[in-house]
Amino acid sequence: MNGQDLHSSRGYSAHPLLAVSGLTRRYGGLVAVSNLDFEIRAGEILGLIGPNGAGKTTTFNLLSGHVKPSGGTLMFDGASIVGLAPHEISRRGLVRTFQHESFFRDMTVLENLVIAGNRRWRTQQQRADGAHAIAARVGLEKHLDMIAGSLPHGLQRLLSVGIAISTKPKLLGLDEPLTGLHTVEVANVLNLFRTLCREDGTTILIVDHNMKAMMGICDRFIVLQYGKMLAQGSAEEVRNNPEVIGAYLGTAQ
Repeated sequence: MNGQDLHSSRGYSAHPLLAVSGLTRRYGGLVAVSNLDFEIRAGEILGLIGPNGAGKTTTFNLLSGHVKPSGGTLMFDGASIVGLAPHEISRRGLVRTFQHESFFRDMTVLENLVIAGNRRWRTQQQRADGAHAIAARVGLEKHLDMIAGSLPHGLQRLLSVGIAISTKPKLLGLDEPLTGLHTVEVANVLNLFRTLCREDGTTILIVDHNMKAMMGICDRFIVLQYGKMLAQGSAEEVRNNPEVIGAYLGTAQ
């Protein structure tokens, strides 16, 4: 299947929602990310993969404004986001989760979701209704009254996803969202991601080490090694790339 056929069958656009050019981050003499060029197309699910230390999390932090680039450009929805604070980037529609859950641990699940939807829903009733709807989407409807910090690890992951989608992002960045989830939870979350993308129009960027799940859901992949682009392409192209196999996959997937 060629690129044009892939666009048609998967339904995403050739329009770049995020265009990255020459993205670089240096820490003294260490170059964590080096001259990256790639695009995230509106309506696709893009996987960012690579071995530990490849620069995936640094790239995420650069895109979301948590780390400032040493060089390069970041164009999101047609405008530069270089130098913007994380909350400013989030307000423009680029929202991300973290490897370590980011929520109010002493508040309930419901309270966290209501707060996350403050900008989206105007009235108290709309926020409550919206929070209940989000909880149902991520499988937390039975846990609304639980203190967030007391949730099992897998459910905390789901809450982080729920908080992110409460803002109705244009581009949702997911940093290891499947870690700690059991098989049924993984399947449910993947179905949620497909629905967000195919029905809600949310573009998704995922970093995760569950390669079976990633190969099944991502339209394309960016593969990093030592902060540089190693390869990019479809799941088939990546899993059969000798350099990717040698550096990361180990055997053909």
